[in-house]
Amino acid sequence: MISQAISQLILPPGGLILLAAIGIIFWQRLWGRTIVILSLALLWLLATEPVRDLLLSPLEQNYPPLSTTQLRTAQQGNSVIVVLGGGLYEHAPEYGGEDS
Repeated sequence: MISQAISQLILPPGGLILLAAIGIIFWQRLWGRTIVILSLALLWLLATEPVRDLLLSPLEQNYPPLSTTQLRTAQQGNSVIVVLGGGLYEHAPEYGGEDS
C-alpha cells in the first residue's frame, strides 16, 4: 500500500508536481524558483499535442499492427496484450487509412 502511494508520486504527472512542491518549499533560493518554473514548464510541454506526438511516433512505428493471420496464431496459445484507448486515430493504417 505504501509502495503504491510512492509509485503514484513518482510516475507522471506526480513526479513533476512533487518537484514543483519541493521548489515551492525552497522558493527563497534561486534554485527553488528555477525548479518550480522548469517542472511546471515540463508538465505543460508534456501535455501538449506536438510533444505527445513526437514521443509516441517512434513507439508506434516500431510495432506495426497485427494482421489477421498473426491474430489467429496468437489465439492458439501465445500471449496477447490488448491496450484499449479512448480517442480517434485519424487515417489509421490498420483500417486502410479510413476512419470508422
